Amino acid sequence: MEKDEYRKHFELEDAYWWFIGRRLIMAEILRPLEREEPRLRILDIGCGTGINLVFLGSYGEPCGCDLFSEALDFSRRRGLRQLVRAGVERLPFSDGSFDLVTALDVISHRSVPSENAALREAARVLKKGGRLLVLDSAFPVLHGRHDRACHIGRRYVRRTLDRICRQAGLEPERRGYYNFFLFPAVAAVRLTQKFVFSASGPPVSNLKPIPPGLNAFLIKLMRLEARLTRSLNLPFGSTVFCLARKH
Repeated sequence: MEKDEYRKHFELEDAYWWFIGRRLIMAEILRPLEREEPRLRILDIGCGTGINLVFLGSYGEPCGCDLFSEALDFSRRRGLRQLVRAGVERLPFSDGSFDLVTALDVISHRSVPSENAALREAARVLKKGGRLLVLDSAFPVLHGRHDRACHIGRRYVRRTLDRICRQAGLEPERRGYYNFFLFPAVAAVRLTQKFVFSASGPPVSNLKPIPPGLNAFLIKLMRLEARLTRSLNLPFGSTVFCLARKH
């Protein structure tokens, strides 16, 4: 990400609707793990400013790695200590070290030259029967100014993410999209920025504070979507996910 984007993420992640919504969706996707071993060994690759490590602490013992020192500095400000500086294509861990690996808006990053290599490495450090959760940007047509600010190099559709996971030796158990209800608005903004204002100014993400009432409403909308995700695979959204298991 652009350096200022780390600060924006750090300041917004605790209470901003988009980040809360992602954690609500993740909780539903990871619900099957609640019935398994209570203290999982977890690795969050590309951990960023650390908010997801805090969330994953309810499932077990999380460790984070990130290539960028700025991200790890913000993670330490959250009081997190199980942190390693490393790229996702060369993880400094032994084979079969983790029960769960998460890659949250990571494999699309332009610092990752090969998402296939990244997921093969994630599969390597998973135990047999362990799971990989990938969440990432959906639909290539939406690539634009926000993506450039966050250094997002590519976007995916469900079948592509499914194929990449299979090529890494993982069997998809659950896949789908989220940010379903807000997808028309997100698409309208992204496409307007792309085709109308594409040459206007430096790349800046769409993350910015919004009125508390609107933020609260959007959180309620994401709670509803999370409940639907419990039993449905929604047909589209601005984010695609895949939960896959290592056999």
